[in-house]
Amino acid sequence: LHAIRAAPASSLAFLVSMLLPLVLLGVLLATVVGALAAAILGEVPAFLSSGEAGLQWLFSDTCIGVFGAVAAMWAAAVQRVVMVVKSNIGRGHAFPPDVLHAFEAATPWIGNTAAAREQAPKTGAAWWQGDLADISEEEGEVLQYIESIVAELEDDAAHEGDGPWAMKGQGAAAALGVEQLSFTSNRYHIAFCGYAAAGVLMRCPAHTARLKGILQPIIKAMLSERVWGYMSSYWPAKEGSSASGGEQMHRPFGCTENVMWTGHLLMLATLYEALTADDCYRRPGGLVARTADGTPADVSDVEALAELCARAMRNNAVGGMCCEPGLVFFQCQNHVHLAFRLLEGLWSRQCGLQRVDAPGESGLTERRRCFMAETDRWETFALHNLAAPLKSGAFKVVIVANDSAAGAQVPFGHPGGDGWCLTWYFPWARSEDVPRRI
Repeated sequence: LHAIRAAPASSLAFLVSMLLPLVLLGVLLATVVGALAAAILGEVPAFLSSGEAGLQWLFSDTCIGVFGAVAAMWAAAVQRVVMVVKSNIGRGHAFPPDVLHAFEAATPWIGNTAAAREQAPKTGAAWWQGDLADISEEEGEVLQYIESIVAELEDDAAHEGDGPWAMKGQGAAAALGVEQLSFTSNRYHIAFCGYAAAGVLMRCPAHTARLKGILQPIIKAMLSERVWGYMSSYWPAKEGSSASGGEQMHRPFGCTENVMWTGHLLMLATLYEALTADDCYRRPGGLVARTADGTPADVSDVEALAELCARAMRNNAVGGMCCEPGLVFFQCQNHVHLAFRLLEGLWSRQCGLQRVDAPGESGLTERRRCFMAETDRWETFALHNLAAPLKSGAFKVVIVANDSAAGAQVPFGHPGGDGWCLTWYFPWARSEDVPRRI
């Protein structure tokens, strides 16, 4: 029992101590049922000579002793779980010293301006700055598949039965009849089709029209009520639905949470302009969320949406933007910070001009050239608090945080979550050495 209580939560001994008592308990319960059946029905199991023998065995010192031992082992294992959770939930855990050193030794973001690039140390080309190249045969096949399913986004039949977009995203919410809330929600799969197309075609300027043909219907689908309509389940249309938005929280472009939709839309729109030079989504009113009948439900644009995300991060106790109400996930922050980097690059290529600088056009309420403060605050917090102490993964799955306080932190990680976190962390990290070491 002492060994179970002292076993590290990530060790095989601890896992065995949890599973073995449960297996033994199941075997004993099956035996008890057999013994009782022998006594009541007169049907004698092979391991007993009679029903009376079954009752004698059930109340024997041997059976009571085995039950007691199994119960003690199980109680010790449960006690260990409770101790681990109590000692880890609600407190931060920093990544190893080598990760923190790589972070602190790197130069913080100073904005993607021309002046910043002149001041930056001259190093080798980044991984995304390789030679221009045409698409490979394998990439061509991937693009053909993406184009074929993206073409079906506006087909109602594709969202039913076995269609490519028939995923309802119900998950644990299935019993409530609520759709588009889980990992099989359409927004994720639609957005990642866009990221795949951009990843293939970003080195192929000859295929700009082809990229437009993929990203435009993807962004249109993201703006449809079929994708964002789940919001009423989390943020109903009533005043005071959140401390940080009040009566605006139910609106697609008024919600200061919901980064699980806002972040992907922002990244897709900035990728579109960065790779096609078409600023249609950054113009005033460029983003229009529509209801099922095509009526405009809310209007915004890339810069206003970026500022909404930045404001949510500034107000949040840990510097993140929530997905579900009060829950912050590292992987979801990636897409907003990537969009920030892309938008900074667009401003820089235009000599730092924003819409606010253009005569007769309104722009951001605050003149800014970068989102350095938001990125630096979030990355600093994450590296000092979100390492999973239970070694089921690198990053903690989720942290509870809102505008007023930070709460519980789930003390374990998940390999799938790590894949999402790290894949998209590299391009916006202060130093590529940080995610590489993680």
